[in-house]
Amino acid sequence: AAVASIPAEWQRISILLNNAGLAAGLAPIDQGLVSDWETMIDTNVKGILYMTRLVLPFLKQQPSSQIINMGSTAAKDVYPNGNVYCATKHAVGALSEAMRIDLLPYGIRVTAIHPGAAETEFSQVRFKGDDARAARVYEGFTPLSAGDVAETVYFCATRPAHVCIDDLVITCTAQANALFTFKPEAQARQGPHALLPANGQPFPVKPDIAQVPGFPGRARCGYLSSKTKHHERATTTRLRARQRGDRLYPGQFQD
Repeated sequence: AAVASIPAEWQRISILLNNAGLAAGLAPIDQGLVSDWETMIDTNVKGILYMTRLVLPFLKQQPSSQIINMGSTAAKDVYPNGNVYCATKHAVGALSEAMRIDLLPYGIRVTAIHPGAAETEFSQVRFKGDDARAARVYEGFTPLSAGDVAETVYFCATRPAHVCIDDLVITCTAQANALFTFKPEAQARQGPHALLPANGQPFPVKPDIAQVPGFPGRARCGYLSSKTKHHERATTTRLRARQRGDRLYPGQFQD
């Protein structure tokens, strides 16, 4: 009803920013509140669907119109206790890709922006007014600000008509992804390779192997160790092939 009642002089809508989103709680899947799940799904997923459907008739009438969906680094990586929130943000990413395809005939650009840690009211909402707990999320490093994200939105919205930024991830310098943020005080306690995962509990990460609590066994080997073993297997396979007189082709047994 609100969209249908927009005055005629305001109906020349060329940009829709689907910015509504929230996280409610931070608990394992067997302990999360169903009411929190429903709030996140209603806001983060259904909100985008309903608003996009309502505003699309106006967007189709304007040249070079655009939809910008606000996602999260949680759309790229799943972290402990973030289950439903991460699922809703993955849905934002998938919906953005689908919209991009479906709206191609209308020339409507679709952009998904995925911010990392940004010091807004996000954590206060997640922890339901626990200001002290919310503040700890951003201690020890400089997170993004709302202004940083707003500037990114403006940049995406002001590209030439033939340019569409489909998918954009923005984090602060101290954050690698939704899982890892570097905090100096964690380094002092845990050693030079300490990182802070999303659950706020630091664990040591050695340069060649990472034993990450709560991760599946196949993920426990660090990159260098896995890569070294891969090279060893590939080299052994090549040597055995040569001993048998097999002919090797380009791309066979690739590293």
